[in-house]
Amino acid sequence: EIFQFPMAVVIQGNNPREPLDSTASQAESIELCENKNTPIKINVFDSNSKPVDAEISYECFGENCRIGETSSGKLESDFPQCVNGFVIVKAKGFKQAQETFSTIQDESSLSIYLDRIYELPVNLKLDGADYGGEAIINFISEDGASRTIVYPEQKVVYLSEGFYDVQVQIYKDSSFELGETTREQCVDIPLGIFGLTKKKCFDIKFPSQLVSKVLTGGGTQEYYLLESELSSANSVDINVESLPVPDTIEQIQDNYLLYEIKPVEILF
Repeated sequence: EIFQFPMAVVIQGNNPREPLDSTASQAESIELCENKNTPIKINVFDSNSKPVDAEISYECFGENCRIGETSSGKLESDFPQCVNGFVIVKAKGFKQAQETFSTIQDESSLSIYLDRIYELPVNLKLDGADYGGEAIINFISEDGASRTIVYPEQKVVYLSEGFYDVQVQIYKDSSFELGETTREQCVDIPLGIFGLTKKKCFDIKFPSQLVSKVLTGGGTQEYYLLESELSSANSVDINVESLPVPDTIEQIQDNYLLYEIKPVEILF
């Protein structure tokens, strides 16, 4: 592949333009955290409405203010005034939560529910049989966070209830060698006269390279994990299908296309 990277250059009189004499001014800090003057009540629960002790902070205008910790799931404390700030809740064993909340009215309250994180062993299967070779397993959640397992060195995953895109890639050793290739690339060069251009071509050489790992199994699957599944499970069994062992560059490309449509079976 040929990658082109643009770079802006400012010139004046066919020479680099000299910067103006100036000094940078730093934006004044609003000292948000120093002005906590609005009493707010925070209640933190788990999915079963049981109180959870957690650490509470408030973020607004890029500043994060520590508020305090809940006791028996409750906290009454002063917050800085802000419209559409973020209440951030952290608790051991639970997924971090963030809620948009305005603190411009006295005696306001907010209830936040946390999702518990479950630690589960992962058993990978290939075509229904236990697999002990190299693989990469990704659990990509709705918020963009990714939990990646490098199998078999890592066999434990930490999951909470939610929607995931599960991706599995299985690799095997290979001694496939891509030979040296040459490709012609042409560009239009402006002549500076009434928009006229001239075509100039040059050769790009791609050196030979050894492909030491090839994709030979895997797939993708969208899945919603329920807390009832996670709480009752002893492990996560993942089964994927094998792909043909490639020996040409075309077959390597075909395997990645097949990988996108192959299913992933998930059992608890």
